[in-house]
Amino acid sequence: MGLTEQGREKGFQTMKAKLANDPAARVRRVLASGSPARIVTREMPVIEAVGRLVEAVEKGRTLMADEGLNRDDITAGLVHSTIETGEFGCKWLPVASGQIGEYVTDFERMAARGTLLFLGILWKQARSDGGASLWVKPLMGGDAAKQQLQATMNVAAAQMGFKN
Repeated sequence: MGLTEQGREKGFQTMKAKLANDPAARVRRVLASGSPARIVTREMPVIEAVGRLVEAVEKGRTLMADEGLNRDDITAGLVHSTIETGEFGCKWLPVASGQIGEYVTDFERMAARGTLLFLGILWKQARSDGGASLWVKPLMGGDAAKQQLQATMNVAAAQMGFKN
């Protein structure tokens, strides 16, 4: 049984009311539900993955500034997995642009040790109420990638003191 037209409209109006007074939520909405991520089913070169991340973060920071918020209150990292070892995690994009070369080099070292897959982008944004929000945008399709993305987000949330 699906939603009725009246139910959809009520939900839309509720969402609209919540977003009206929360600029951080408006930014999250655009980034989380904006244009679909370009999902891949192949290995992605390090430079392509980092390029996608930098592009996404710059968009997020621009949206924050456009809403009158601090550009530095949003950041993201690449969720990655190495097939041979089963290891996975998230490497946060450095704030200083001068550190991007080292960021790329770290991933190139990982890729030299095994098949490195970039599963998605994990976002962290300071909220207007003083809390923070985490969400993930997939880069790679498949059930295994989805499970590892969720596991990485859970680990990041626990490390940052988020409660379920």
